[in-house]
Amino acid sequence: MWPELILISVLLLSLVCGEVNVAHPNPSEHIISASTYSTTTTTSHTKRPNIIIMMADDLGYGDVGMTGNDTIRTPNIDSIATKGVKFTHHLAASSVCSPSRAAFLTGRYPIRSGVAPSGLLRVMTFVASAGGLPQNETTMPEILKEAGYSTALIGKWHLGINCEWQGDFCHHPLNHGFDYFYGLPLTNLKDFSGDGNTVMLMAKPNMNVGLGCTVLVGTLVTLLLRRKKLVHKAGFYALLFLTTVPIGVFYLVMCDMTFINSVIMRDFDYIEQPIRFDNLSQRLVSEALEYLTARSHSGQPFMLFMSFVQVHTYLHTADRFKGRSRHGRYGDNVEELDWCVGELLKAVRRLGMQNDTLIYFTSDQGGHVEERGLDGQREGGWNGIFKGGKCMGGMEGALRVPTAMMWPGVVPAGRVVHQPTSLMDVLPTLCHVLDVPLPANRVIDGRNVWPLITGRADETPHDVMFHYCGRDIHAARYSPKDENAVWKVHFATPKWRAGTQGCDFVCPCYGSTWIQWHDPPLMFDLVSDPAETTVVNVSSDAKYEAILRHIDEAKLAHKQSLVEVESQYSFYNTMWWPWLQPCCNYPWCDCHDEKYDNFSYPYTDNDAWS
Repeated sequence: MWPELILISVLLLSLVCGEVNVAHPNPSEHIISASTYSTTTTTSHTKRPNIIIMMADDLGYGDVGMTGNDTIRTPNIDSIATKGVKFTHHLAASSVCSPSRAAFLTGRYPIRSGVAPSGLLRVMTFVASAGGLPQNETTMPEILKEAGYSTALIGKWHLGINCEWQGDFCHHPLNHGFDYFYGLPLTNLKDFSGDGNTVMLMAKPNMNVGLGCTVLVGTLVTLLLRRKKLVHKAGFYALLFLTTVPIGVFYLVMCDMTFINSVIMRDFDYIEQPIRFDNLSQRLVSEALEYLTARSHSGQPFMLFMSFVQVHTYLHTADRFKGRSRHGRYGDNVEELDWCVGELLKAVRRLGMQNDTLIYFTSDQGGHVEERGLDGQREGGWNGIFKGGKCMGGMEGALRVPTAMMWPGVVPAGRVVHQPTSLMDVLPTLCHVLDVPLPANRVIDGRNVWPLITGRADETPHDVMFHYCGRDIHAARYSPKDENAVWKVHFATPKWRAGTQGCDFVCPCYGSTWIQWHDPPLMFDLVSDPAETTVVNVSSDAKYEAILRHIDEAKLAHKQSLVEVESQYSFYNTMWWPWLQPCCNYPWCDCHDEKYDNFSYPYTDNDAWS
C-alpha cells in the first residue's frame, strides 16, 4: 500500500495548494471550427449517411477471416467486407497507438501535430501527463459537427486529457468535436490484469534490480558522507531523502499503473477507478446501443466512433467467450471483438438504418508480435505474410491493417481495393461524400479515395507515402501511375533477435543497437513480392535508380512542408504530474460506475454464434 499512500499524500498536498481544479470547462472554448460548411452531398443519396467507425486496437492483418484466417471465427467483421468493399493495402500512419490515432482524426502525419515521439516513450503513457492532441488541430468529428452531425466516442481515446491543471480538459474528446464520451482516457494496459505483469517490467525486466541498487548505493554513499562528517545533519537527511523518495515515486508511477491509469470517464466525469474489466466490452456495447437507439429517433445524422479496447493487453474476455477459440486468450479476445461488431450491426438492422449508414472497420496498427503472458502464451496478433509488427516504424506487419467498409446501395458489395490507401484518407473521403471543404489552413496528407471505393477509379491518389518511426522516416512506398507496381524502400529496419521478427518487447526507433540504416535503401516490389523476400538490386537497372530518385525528391519536398510545432513528447508533456492525476473521490481514488451495478448483458442470437 505504500505507493498508494505516497500518491494520496501528494494529491492532498495538490488540493491544499490549489493545484487541482475540477471545474468543467465550456467545450466551445476549445473547439477550433474548421470553417462554415455547405449541406449538400455528392452521393446519389439526398440524405447524408450516418457514420459508424469501428477501430480495433493492435489487431493483426491475419487475425480475421476476410484476410485469410480460417482458425478464428470473425463472421461479423467479415460480413462488412462481403456486403461492401475490402481493402487489402490499407495502412496505418504510425506503428503505435497515439500517433496513429492522431493521424486518423486529423488526416495528417503525426509529426505535423507534434505527436511524433523523439525518445523511448512513443505513446501517451499517463492520464496525468500534459501531452495530447493539440487544441489547434482540426479533427474529423469537428468537421462533422459543423456539418450538422451528432458525434460520440465510446471506448479508447489515448490522446491526452489535461494540459496545465486537473480540469482544464484541453485534450479531452469533447474539446475535439465529440458530443459524448464514455470510455478510457488512456488505454488498456497489461498492468490492469492484477497478475503482476507490467508494461515496464516487460520492456525493462531488470528495472527493479536497478532501482534497488540505486537506492542502496545512494544510501551507503550518504551514510559514508555523514560518517566522515562531510555533511551536517540537515544535509544528511536531505541527501537521504533525495536518494530514496524520488525512486519510490518513480516506482509508483512506472510499476503501479493500475492505481494511476485505470480510469473510465463519462464526458468530463471520472466515474470508475480502477476499471472493472469482467464485463467492460459488454458495457461499451451497451453504451453504443443506447446512443444508436437515441439517434435513430432524432432525425439528425450521427457519427459514432466505436474505439474498441480489444485486442490490446490485458486480454480481458467475458466468461461467455473464454475457451471458444483455438488460439488461447488472444483468439478468445478476437472472437469477443467480433461479437461486439455483430451487436452493432444487428442494432443498425433492427433500427432500420442499414441503408443510411456508412460502416467502416479497421485497426490502429498491426499485431504486437512480441506480446506474451507471464505463462509464455502468445497474446499478440498475427500479421499474415507481412514482416514485423507493432512499434516497427516501416515494417509491413506494423502498417497493414484489416479494413472493410459498407454502405448498402452506395458502396458496391464484394469490391476489393488492392491499391495503397491510408487511415488518413478517411477524413478527406468523408469530406468529399458530404460535400464539405477540407480545412484550408493546414496540409492534409490523406486523399479522397471515394472513386476507388465506388469503382470509378483503379489508381490510388497517393504518389509517395512515408512511414515514420518516431521523428525519422524509416520507409516509403511509391505507386507509379503508369504501371501495376508499388515500390517500397526501407531506409532503416529494426535489428531483430536472431531467428525472430521481433525485439525484446518493442523495437525502439533509435540507436545502432536496435536500428540498421541502409545505403542504398532496401527496395521491394510489393505487388509481386508482398512478403518482401527479394531485395531489388537498385544498381542493376536505370529504372530502379529513377524510382529511388523520385522517392528522394518526394521525401525532400515532404520535409520542406513540415512546420516546427511543440512536441507532445517533450519531458514535461510525457511525465506524470500529481496535479494532473485524476481522482474520482479524493482522497481515496476508488469508485465504480453505478449505472452498471449488477449489470448483465441481455445476450440474444448473434451472427457469430447463431
